[in-house]
Amino acid sequence: MRLDYDSYTQADQSATSFLVIPGVSFHRTRKRGGTDPYWGDSQWLTLEASDKLLGSDARFVRLWGRSLWLRSLTPKSRLLMRVEQGALWVNSITDLPPSLRFFTGGDQTVRGFAYQSVAPRNDAGELVGGRYTTAASVEYDYQIASRWRLAAFVDSGTATNSYRHADWKVGTGFGVRWLTPIGPVRLDLAFGVSETHVPWRLHFTMGPMF
Repeated sequence: MRLDYDSYTQADQSATSFLVIPGVSFHRTRKRGGTDPYWGDSQWLTLEASDKLLGSDARFVRLWGRSLWLRSLTPKSRLLMRVEQGALWVNSITDLPPSLRFFTGGDQTVRGFAYQSVAPRNDAGELVGGRYTTAASVEYDYQIASRWRLAAFVDSGTATNSYRHADWKVGTGFGVRWLTPIGPVRLDLAFGVSETHVPWRLHFTMGPMF
């Protein structure tokens, strides 16, 4: 159970929100290989809901989940796969604060696009947030030295209010991985190939995968 109070401005909406949110979550991680695993998987699943009978300003149900898999193909090569899905059941998306709406894009979802820059927009082109989100990624890594790997990847995803009219984004690129005692340091150069004028971004992350 959590209490959530927001005072926010998102696009052309400024409001406050108070929500009493009961929920349940599940998280499981399995891995082999220490800070540089050669096999593993992890699953996250969260279900939350609220109702005006609890004193909340809105009634909604929110479901979000992510799964990550790592499998070694050979002693020097491995495949990483990730999928994410979220859904909101609410009368109007503007009934909820931005922290509960769905946005995508960035290091952990669709590389080649800025963090949370993919979502439905208003008539002025400002981000509003969506009811649904989907993201998936496939990455191939190859070890070229004892502490170095090269990577190639393809990401795709969307945040939308209707899958029938969803604007799917695709990012692809390559990167380098430096293996350290606290986990890999990752540097990626990604291109948003789904766009007419292809954007590019550098993504830097560090720390354990699981």
